[in-house]
Amino acid sequence: MSEDASDGSNDDETGGGLGGVLLMIGFLDVLLFGVALYAFSLGAPIVGAGILALALLLTGIDLLLYRRGSF
Repeated sequence: MSEDASDGSNDDETGGGLGGVLLMIGFLDVLLFGVALYAFSLGAPIVGAGILALALLLTGIDLLLYRRGSF
């Protein structure tokens, strides 16, 4: 490495903090969508709708953070 990362701006080990959070929220979204579909298939539309609403809320937060580019 020829660049000095003493201020931490170009250090590979310090970057991607929020990127990991976005990835985790994305995986949680997919999992919640699956659980919501399973709840709908079991005949529990209220539970499925609640889980689906939570998944959509997390998706909105994820997209908002991604669009802001704060990671």
